[in-house]
Amino acid sequence: MSGGRGVILRPEDVVLCVGKRGTGKSTRAKAMLAAAMAAGQRVLAFDPHDEYSKHGRDSGQVRLGPLTQRMTLVELADNLDVLEEDGLALAVVPEGSQRDKGEDFAALVDDVLDVGELVFLADEVGQWGRYAIEALEELACQSRHSAVPVVLVAQRLTQIPKTARTQATQLNSGRQDNPDDLKALADLAGDDFAVAVARLARGEHKHWRDDAGPEPAKGKRK
Repeated sequence: MSGGRGVILRPEDVVLCVGKRGTGKSTRAKAMLAAAMAAGQRVLAFDPHDEYSKHGRDSGQVRLGPLTQRMTLVELADNLDVLEEDGLALAVVPEGSQRDKGEDFAALVDDVLDVGELVFLADEVGQWGRYAIEALEELACQSRHSAVPVVLVAQRLTQIPKTARTQATQLNSGRQDNPDDLKALADLAGDDFAVAVARLARGEHKHWRDDAGPEPAKGKRK
């Protein structure tokens, strides 16, 4: 999972990981978490598809992630002390409708900001995010005060609420070609970045940092 090796997660970071289906965004996100674990950071993932832990659902279509622990949200609610543990590497799997998942995410955000000092990833924001807009915005705006680096994963940049997008310190993007998403990319990372993302081939990605500018595309080339 080499796509995220160069992504260093700082306490103030809000990282957006986006790309159309099949462009490797989840693989890159899992690599970010593996790198965080290797650096000694505590890690928590909101994992709707149950694929970020070694004990997740093996569909044969995706590579399971590096996290060593797995719980449903019901199980976590009965064991909240686990969030305080050293070496935390937990995938939390929500259940129910997309509305249920959004509401569960909002409740989890309160616990994460209260505990602090962990990397928090949320996958498939485009599916349940419309039911957790305020929580996503609060997380992006307030997480630095709790030393919580945030990674938000979605197929389209515009599926992440605008207020949360404006807090981004890093952007990892596979191909995006919807005009609204390209405009959002340009607003965040500049016109050149948006043009380059629209031209990416399958498996390529570009990475932008607010303090270092964009990096060259990585992955296979045409």
